[in-house]
Amino acid sequence: MQSLSLPALLSARTLLPEETIQSCLLQARQQQLPFVSLLVRSTAVDTKRLAEAMADAFACPLFDLNALDPAWSPPSLAHGLVQELIQRRLLPLQIRGNLLYVAMADPSAAAEPGQQIQQAHLSLQPVIVELQSLEAALARLTRCGSADTADLATLLDDDIADEDPDSAASTNSSEEAPVVRFVNQVLRDAISQRASDVHIEPFEAWCRIRFRIDGHLQEITRVPSRFAPRLSSRLKVMAGLDITERRRPQDGRLSLSAGRTAAVDLRLSTLPVLWGEKIVLRILDSRGAIMALPDLGCLPQQLQHYQQALDRHQGLILVTGPTGSGKTITLYSGLAHLNVTHRNIATAEDPVEINLEGINQVAVNHRSGLDFATCLRAFLRQDPDVVMIGEIRDAETADMAIKAAQTGHLVLSTLHTNSAVETVSRLINMGIDPWNLASALSLVIAQRLVRRLCPYCRRADVFSEQEQQRCAGLPLPATCWRARGCKHCHQGYRGRVAIMEMLPVSAEISSLIGARCQPEQLSKLAQRAGWPSLNDSALLAVANGDTTVDEVLGILRGLSS
Repeated sequence: MQSLSLPALLSARTLLPEETIQSCLLQARQQQLPFVSLLVRSTAVDTKRLAEAMADAFACPLFDLNALDPAWSPPSLAHGLVQELIQRRLLPLQIRGNLLYVAMADPSAAAEPGQQIQQAHLSLQPVIVELQSLEAALARLTRCGSADTADLATLLDDDIADEDPDSAASTNSSEEAPVVRFVNQVLRDAISQRASDVHIEPFEAWCRIRFRIDGHLQEITRVPSRFAPRLSSRLKVMAGLDITERRRPQDGRLSLSAGRTAAVDLRLSTLPVLWGEKIVLRILDSRGAIMALPDLGCLPQQLQHYQQALDRHQGLILVTGPTGSGKTITLYSGLAHLNVTHRNIATAEDPVEINLEGINQVAVNHRSGLDFATCLRAFLRQDPDVVMIGEIRDAETADMAIKAAQTGHLVLSTLHTNSAVETVSRLINMGIDPWNLASALSLVIAQRLVRRLCPYCRRADVFSEQEQQRCAGLPLPATCWRARGCKHCHQGYRGRVAIMEMLPVSAEISSLIGARCQPEQLSKLAQRAGWPSLNDSALLAVANGDTTVDEVLGILRGLSS
């Protein structure tokens, strides 16, 4: 399919300098790659203009995937055929006779038909699209469970279009019922794709299903809006909730098998919205939630600070950061490190997200008067060695945590502040005596989460001029890494990594806290001691290839000095 006119076309349209084109041609010969494949993977050329040039050079139609109807779904194909197309980075668009129209960013990907395509007696008809939109569409197709989810959606349409959503048949159906199979498939897909949340959102004409993967919401599929009440009723039945109550929020829990022996707990929350009930399921998978301390992603020096604070018999360890910054995982990892037979460990959580065997966990219930302060008072009457308070929200809880840390207990908790040094000011402003705080506090950890680059497909590169301008004034490393995308990841990312800042409370810092110092003084002292800030940790993560500069740019902008 490749034509020699493409290099000339690139030069004529000034997409690339002539010397760059010749260098790419030489590199393609040396690596035994098609010239067009090398171009598609390069960041030196604008992907949209490259797609236009390839469409002209290969006499193929050019298409904008963003123009697809939101309700579009790929044609019904055998599962093996869909997997073969995805592996070759081809997106099936439609079938006409024996012609299968496929979107591609690299025309060489369709040079030879695969085994599944030949067995289906189909001929590929290439359609050129821009690379980034293709990768997003392929990721969505992969997340949808391919042919299985599409088939279930068809079953929903064919079999239950006329059912009453409140009828007993729709809520007490057998395991073979379409709604049951559809819901189970969606939940199992979410677990297999490492999603943390599932969002089911009804609108006027359709119901959207999204997964939160690595902290980012990604649309999975859509079904007609008339099916939303049936999905809601099925999930309420699984969680033991009242299916007739649709005007008030409800909360529940359910369990789903994730293998022969494993079961995954899910926390369900309903919310009445304009067109029905929005449902959010939080996947509480303890298999990936409890990490060994070295796997948290902190720097060696920071890991040493955390372990030393955990190994003390008393003191207060605080983990700070905004909602969704991984504070709970950091605390759970610390508790797992401490969880041995001779220790009495108790936690108060709102809610209890992960069951930790060997640890006494209490779920806070504000309606019955069981708040954090009440739990802490009860804990202290039972001679605990380690106490974990889910969050310090008020002066009473803060004061009790400080006193517990001063009287022979190791206390762990969280607080909502932007940085480690601001935590001190926040507690003093809550009414905590500075000298009491100075004597109790052992370590403050501030953290954020960023998406981790996939180790299978990441590639080294240099910063573009635009990136350098966006990060002006920041000490960027010489090399950066790019996300590419492969079968092991989602758009080039796999999992998340913590960016941390730690403030160990040394004798000098303790004196400053007792003297009501300003946050700037603590920051300068930490800088002189060589303790990495959030800014430093973010740049090191970029330099080490853990993440990209785009992922940490918010941290860099907010905390650069």
